[in-house]
Amino acid sequence: SDLKLTEVASEAVAPPLTAAQRRVLVALCRYAEGPATNDEIAQELTVSVDTVKTHMRALFDAFHLGAAPPYRKRFELVRMAVDAGLVPPPERR
Repeated sequence: SDLKLTEVASEAVAPPLTAAQRRVLVALCRYAEGPATNDEIAQELTVSVDTVKTHMRALFDAFHLGAAPPYRKRFELVRMAVDAGLVPPPERR
């Protein structure tokens, strides 16, 4: 029965995301050594860096990370996305 509580809690953490936001989130979380840069995400998804920045801002808002220090935001976003089951944990190398 503990498992059920955890599942419900996890689902509650996951905000509704657009398909584009989810693609950016998955690309962000792909690297075990840390979150991807905007440039890396833009290259992988073949979109502009400005497009990535727009989606990143929306993701920070969706996960209520607006007030977090800039250098922490990406790490927190990866952690929350993994916790919410939106992305698999980063590959262990």
